[in-house]
Amino acid sequence: MAQMTMPVEVYTDYVCGSFTKTVCEAKNKNQLLKAKAIADELGLVEDIDYGCIYDNCLTELEPEEDNGTTLTGIWFCPLDDEIAHKISKKYQLYK
Repeated sequence: MAQMTMPVEVYTDYVCGSFTKTVCEAKNKNQLLKAKAIADELGLVEDIDYGCIYDNCLTELEPEEDNGTTLTGIWFCPLDDEIAHKISKKYQLYK
């Protein structure tokens, strides 16, 4: 089970609303960590502006982390286009 906290207006407007959402593909864990590093360099705050998504490895994936999980993605809150493009320009749209 995953839990996260976000402002009500972000949930209402972004998750339930019609904001443009982009899903990009990373080829491996290193590419995911590069997106995290870019976010950090841009001053985004982990668990507020973005967060790592881990799979509990209960079905198909093998654990890669000490806690028995595997990094599978990164989420971002709604970002200004300029900031979003600085992160996403190195990745292809998910197919």
